[in-house]
Amino acid sequence: MHPYIAIKELVAPIFQRSRHQQIAEEIRPDAFGSAYSIFASSRSTLRLVWDGKDGWGYAQILASGATDDWRDIPCYLTEADLETVPPNQEKIQEFVRAVENAAVA
Repeated sequence: MHPYIAIKELVAPIFQRSRHQQIAEEIRPDAFGSAYSIFASSRSTLRLVWDGKDGWGYAQILASGATDDWRDIPCYLTEADLETVPPNQEKIQEFVRAVENAAVA
């Protein structure tokens, strides 16, 4: 499974509970498999990003009232965190908690 899809699946329950709907997505196989998706609710807008070149994913939150002022949520996952056997559950849970805190804030 592509790491971007894995990250989306990790946070899908959070976005369902917080009523965030996916409003945009771009997958770039020509750019090392980089991808992003944007999720919005009445309270906040979040973006999940997979940097295919560097092999890591992170989440961002749109600053209140802004149209293009994305702020990083201070946690990320690497391809190794997701794909080692077993996966790095501690790091994955830290990422999920960080996204959840941003989604419900």
